[in-house]
Amino acid sequence: MEFLLSLPKPLNLVPFSLKFFPEFTITREGLHQGLVTEQEVRALGALGHFEMVFSWYAPRKQEDLFWNCLFLLSSRSTFPRVLVKIISRNRFLKKKTGLLVLLVKMNLYPELFFMGIRRISRGQIKLLNVAAIVKGRLLRRTI
Repeated sequence: MEFLLSLPKPLNLVPFSLKFFPEFTITREGLHQGLVTEQEVRALGALGHFEMVFSWYAPRKQEDLFWNCLFLLSSRSTFPRVLVKIISRNRFLKKKTGLLVLLVKMNLYPELFFMGIRRISRGQIKLLNVAAIVKGRLLRRTI
């Protein structure tokens, strides 16, 4: 987290959840270490190998979700770094990660707005494309 906070903004962090697909060496190691169950591996076997996005709905420990949220907030141009540091020491939010997830999701809106403005001003996208991008992001259950 300290490394992420030291990087200049805007920072485009693209996190994704590690997927344990059947018959891979990393999956066998994950099973051996208890990081994943046989049932989870079977469920992932039905998904595509290219589904590589961060999912809020994948089963994970509270502490892992807490740190994932902090990594995402660290990368947001619209979220002050000092608040990330304060949150990282907050015991209440470590236990009530639902509030932190809500904060991350809410912070997506201003981030998308400023990202769109930057790209429009640079001539990278047109105004009509911004609406399609925002709509697509808001309808997904991932970030």
